Amino acid sequence: MTVKEGLPRTKEGLPKEAFAIVGDPEDAGTWKLPHHTRAIFRALAGKLDIEKTVDWDRMPAAVVALSPGGYRRQRVEASPEEIIKAARHWLKDWVDFIKSIVRPFIIVWGFMVYGICVMTSVEVPYLLSGLVSVVIVEYFGERAISRFREGK
Repeated sequence: MTVKEGLPRTKEGLPKEAFAIVGDPEDAGTWKLPHHTRAIFRALAGKLDIEKTVDWDRMPAAVVALSPGGYRRQRVEASPEEIIKAARHWLKDWVDFIKSIVRPFIIVWGFMVYGICVMTSVEVPYLLSGLVSVVIVEYFGERAISRFREGK
């Protein structure tokens, strides 16, 4: 086996995980709609969160390429199953991105309001304490589960 054969297959310098549609994992010619940066290699190695590798400049063009009008009047050739799989892949990217933005805001806002309530002797609203608790448990629970799976 040569050194070249031992390297992971890439297209445009990206692995198959960076593409929304991967027809044949062994044939890079079937990989379509790249939407991650090369930082995805670090994410695949567990050194970076995957949502930080999304190429948000490419994402709109990739989504439009699957629409009936296509990108620049050219629609990507894909089966209905591939289109649904790509949409689910993108949805996961968007959910991870939104979670990474919303979580810190809720935690900071919640602690600020909680602190104000405590300092002014106002009863802390149940909804606020519940919301902050759920976000904190969900965030740290998700991290703990991922570390448990990795065996750390």
